[in-house]
Amino acid sequence: AVGETTTCEVEIGKSYNDANSMRPEIPFSSYIDYLEQFAIEQQNQKQGETNSEFVYLAQNDLNLFPIIGDDIPIPDLCNDATFDVGEGKLYQTMLWIGPIGTVSPLHYDPLDNMLIQLVDR
Repeated sequence: AVGETTTCEVEIGKSYNDANSMRPEIPFSSYIDYLEQFAIEQQNQKQGETNSEFVYLAQNDLNLFPIIGDDIPIPDLCNDATFDVGEGKLYQTMLWIGPIGTVSPLHYDPLDNMLIQLVDR
């Protein structure tokens, strides 16, 4: 599997801004297993209710997952100053993955961002 043994950092808590959340490092394969189990649990629960804590893969450098990175073309506007977006420099390419129901509160990031959201059925 893609990046199966790659270590990634996750956030574990009841919500995005849970003061008691933890940030352990786990194998990427364990995170994929969690997502599959979470999806099954969600199907068995009433809609919108869950007893599980969220495990959110946040702020992991996409370069840790070269096979995935190869499948994600970086738009020219990220590296070309003639588009007048940011400074025309790509500083980082980060990967975030969350289970169904993951919500990030409104916030400000110091660097320009581009969000690509992929949703499975």
